[in-house]
Amino acid sequence: MKTPRFDIHLGFFTVVFINGIISQSSVSEISDIFLSVLNSNLFFLFAFYVLFDLLIEGRDDISANSLDYLICGVVILSLLLFGRIGVSRDVGLTTAALAVFFWWRRETGNARYIAVVWFALTLNLLIAPLLFQIFKSYILIAEVDFVALMWRCLGFNVWSDGQLLVLEHGMKIRLIGACSVFTNLSFGFLCYASVKAFNRRRMSYSDVIIVASLIFLLILGNTIRIGLMLPSRADYEFWHHGSGATIFGLAQFFIIVAASYLSIRVRSSKC
Repeated sequence: MKTPRFDIHLGFFTVVFINGIISQSSVSEISDIFLSVLNSNLFFLFAFYVLFDLLIEGRDDISANSLDYLICGVVILSLLLFGRIGVSRDVGLTTAALAVFFWWRRETGNARYIAVVWFALTLNLLIAPLLFQIFKSYILIAEVDFVALMWRCLGFNVWSDGQLLVLEHGMKIRLIGACSVFTNLSFGFLCYASVKAFNRRRMSYSDVIIVASLIFLLILGNTIRIGLMLPSRADYEFWHHGSGATIFGLAQFFIIVAASYLSIRVRSSKC
């Protein structure tokens, strides 16, 4: 009896998923990992749910061959090797290889949709962080200037000083990489690609406008969140790492998912 291809791919899917959760978590206690990921990267969890849905569809239609076993072994060994030598972007490198593999086999089953989601994860886990590291100083200064300008337009006395936001009562907030909206812009594409794949619809060049709109929503949301931190130390702690951060993360996720889904429905109704 031949093994369904789904069973093999589910194996390395599970390995990548677990490694991805660990890499996305900022805590060391196992009991806190799930909560940390849930609060910080629901887009990541949603993308893997979509991948699982794509893989499980038609699981018995195609049998695994030697190439499927090979890619499974390479994925597992690569993650183990990268982890041993201290490569911090091991999951991103693995998702990039999987994106290429599934795109090469895009005419088979749901491989085309799976390839797009793997690529979107690669953009989030590997490409965007690398670009940010290259242009970090310019991006952070530009972002601080933008946030200060937006809140001054709303009547608040907020000024920029390099990577610092300066308030009239003397409080200062330094913008660091983890708080930069640039590191989260790839969530727009990741979410939209996942929603389209879940609805079995192909990406097209016209989707650039939708993704750009989602990115704008992410920028606006992050600007509002930073502004909410400014009035006092208590506000900063609430919106930065308190319950406010969880509320913001949940709201941001559901708004971007809803906007992605509605844009697909509206475009489908016009076809």
